[in-house]
Amino acid sequence: MTVWATTAILLGGLLVILAIGTEIAVGIGIMAAIGILLFTDQPLQQFLWTAFNETNSFTLTAVPLFVFMGTMFANTGVVRKLFSGVDKLLGSLSGGLAMTVIGSSAVFGAMSGSSIAAAATFGKISFPEMEEQGYNHRLALGSIAMGGTLSVLIPPSIILVVYGQWLNVSVSRLFAAALIPGVIFALLLMLTVWVRVKLNPSLAPRSPSYGWRVKLLAIKEISPWLGIIILVLGVIFGGIMTPTEAASLGAFLGIAVALAYRQMSFRALKDSALTALKISAMLALVVMSARMLAHVFLFTGFTEEVSSFMLGLPFGKYGT
Repeated sequence: MTVWATTAILLGGLLVILAIGTEIAVGIGIMAAIGILLFTDQPLQQFLWTAFNETNSFTLTAVPLFVFMGTMFANTGVVRKLFSGVDKLLGSLSGGLAMTVIGSSAVFGAMSGSSIAAAATFGKISFPEMEEQGYNHRLALGSIAMGGTLSVLIPPSIILVVYGQWLNVSVSRLFAAALIPGVIFALLLMLTVWVRVKLNPSLAPRSPSYGWRVKLLAIKEISPWLGIIILVLGVIFGGIMTPTEAASLGAFLGIAVALAYRQMSFRALKDSALTALKISAMLALVVMSARMLAHVFLFTGFTEEVSSFMLGLPFGKYGT
């Protein structure tokens, strides 16, 4: 059987399994196991050991710690103060509440790194208010969804942590490379909302106007969050701490802020820990399954075939 036929069977089977509602990690794992048994002569234990080593890393412990920091802010309710402060700064603009969701998601993403946590948090906080004010549902839900995607790009993104571990690339350098594009992306999303509402005012109601005194107080209100971001990212970029150590600092600051606002409870602590555990376990399963499937492609020669094909294209190395 040719390399391309083998690949077509594996990828086609994966698409079918995912289409029937199978979880991503399980679907990839099933096709990896089938590929190992049918198309390689290597023992299954070798692939399992390789997959285990992929997640047995000190660097990846940053994932649950960053998620814990973000979910702690969400579960204790103190993130509402962040949303309130950003709303006072942006709320007077056209589509201000939708822009507030995006801006708050960007700040929250710079603390948690989890798009799931960001979308769930601001979905619960902002959507009822936008619905009450008469925002178009497509604009409201779109701003929540797009705001959540910022956590994938803005440091400390847990996806960048996993990517750096997988390809053996410095996570700190990935964070530094993603920071400016992430900020630009957030600004472009807010600009898109503003332009759309300007062109079609029926999408959002007229926003209330806030004076400079209120806006100055709003800056003071969001300053703790900005301080946490500057501190956590600063010690990473400055080489003072590794991303994992900075994540530990962030988790501690999450608890400290909740205590300072007198919002700490055992239930919030438990829920935050469980959420961090679930998201981290989900990512670990995906990484392990994907690594096994990648090794199947490597043993079947698909990786080499693709590399040869791409290098043979008449576009040069930059075009390729």
